[in-house]
Amino acid sequence: MTKLVKNWEQLEEEYTLVGYEIVSDDATVGAMSVMDSCIGAYVERIDVDEQYRGRGIGTDALLQASIMYGGITVAPDNERAAHLYQRLGTESRYEGAEYVDQGFGVYDI
Repeated sequence: MTKLVKNWEQLEEEYTLVGYEIVSDDATVGAMSVMDSCIGAYVERIDVDEQYRGRGIGTDALLQASIMYGGITVAPDNERAAHLYQRLGTESRYEGAEYVDQGFGVYDI
């Protein structure tokens, strides 16, 4: 079972950056950071250690974050992430929004 464990929080001017450890079977297997603001929650970064990839851990972590924040937005920066986000979410266009499109689209999960 995958869990998100909050391990730090940093207040910025327009949002709060929250860091999580991704834990599976009592081992820390990755990390996630979420920008939480009045306009929504954006997953700034998600990393799963290479030896744990392909086991659904990243998927579980994203779905848990989506539940915790009432929805999340992600912008993949590589094809593998884009494929995962396409499976989980709906591609969105945020013209004029603060989210950065990394060239693969922006998705709501």
